[in-house]
Amino acid sequence: MQDKDKEMLNRSPFFYVGDKFKLLPQLKKHFPQNINRFIEPFCGGGSVFLNVNANEYLLNDIDTYMIQLHKFLLSYTNKQDVFWNELKSIIEKYHLSATYMDKDVPIEYRKNFIKTYFARYNKDAYLRLRTDFNKNKTDMMLLYILLIYGFNRMLRFNSKGNFNLPVGNVDFNKNVANALKSYFQYTNNRKITFYK
Repeated sequence: MQDKDKEMLNRSPFFYVGDKFKLLPQLKKHFPQNINRFIEPFCGGGSVFLNVNANEYLLNDIDTYMIQLHKFLLSYTNKQDVFWNELKSIIEKYHLSATYMDKDVPIEYRKNFIKTYFARYNKDAYLRLRTDFNKNKTDMMLLYILLIYGFNRMLRFNSKGNFNLPVGNVDFNKNVANALKSYFQYTNNRKITFYK
């Protein structure tokens, strides 16, 4: 895919495993010019619907948490300031790094752990956050932040129903922020229904 094509595509804020983002240039060639109702039975992170113009979207996924996360983000489309304030507040509460917010890891981490400095720095905070989410598994902001900081940004639960992904070597950066802004902008004033 050429850089010009990448610039024209909306990136999902979920960076979902199995994401169809890289396939979009090939997929979009097969879509009709005018789409009244776009139905996607395997929505996942939403990369396809975020790049399809339609009058109405009916979106489904077998993963109920994925659908809850989409509904959660959609609920902030017209109150983005509230979303950003809540996100920032939780990141600060848990003392997570956030290069987008100029909260980088200390330089000694970058020197001592050249390839894993984010994971080393965020591990304890991430585990506290994960424990807090697993207490009732209803706070979608906590779950979304776990995805931002989790290993390969996966959505994974164990047989007891607890989110069990380990910390990843990532943080809240410009790419995540831009994907969120794009999501809010694209979904604003569109007729979108999520099913689980």
